[in-house]
Amino acid sequence: MSNQLVLWGAGTSRTIRAHWAMHELGLEYERRPIQARSGETKTPEYTRLNPRQKVPLLQDGDFVIGESAAIVAYLSQTYST
Repeated sequence: MSNQLVLWGAGTSRTIRAHWAMHELGLEYERRPIQARSGETKTPEYTRLNPRQKVPLLQDGDFVIGESAAIVAYLSQTYST
C-alpha cells in the first residue's frame, strides 16, 4: 500500500464517492475508516489535519484536501493518464 495517499472517512455517500474515484484510477492508498458524527473526527490528530472535522479527507503527502467533489477533481487531474 502507498504511504503517500491516505483517505479518511467511511459510511457516507460522500466518502464512497472518493473511494470509488480512487478505485477507478487504480490507486493504492491507506484507508482510515472514521465515521462522521461519531466523535472520531474530533480527535487531536484529525482536527490538526481538518479543523472543520468533516469527512472525507484526502492526504497526498503534505497536501490535504476535503470535500468529495474537490477530492475527485484533484485525483482526476493529478492521477489520470
